[in-house]
Amino acid sequence: MDISYANSRIRKICTDAKVAQKELGKAGAQVLRDRLKQMHDAENLEVLRFAAGDWHELKGDRKGQLACSLLKMTRLIFTPENDPLPTKPTADSIGRKLPPSKIWKCVIITSMRGTNL
Repeated sequence: MDISYANSRIRKICTDAKVAQKELGKAGAQVLRDRLKQMHDAENLEVLRFAAGDWHELKGDRKGQLACSLLKMTRLIFTPENDPLPTKPTADSIGRKLPPSKIWKCVIITSMRGTNL
């Protein structure tokens, strides 16, 4: 999966281990590296739906964004970069799972909730 960053500060935290450790602590930096590796290795976000990290869609004013847990109250928040935006799988009238119209293959990491970002 392709990963982009909303700004240079987020890019620095996600790509520089020392900066990540300063912002998130040693354990938080390790979990961030694990989550980024999971994203990078995944063919699409549907693969991550049931993976470790509590990958989930957000609601309210963050509708259209997704998140995964880092540590405690810190989440990595990202947005699909596909155009048009993909839709998640649905079920037909008898409960068979239908494929999504598009699969998330590109994301923009927009923020880390629970930090100063």
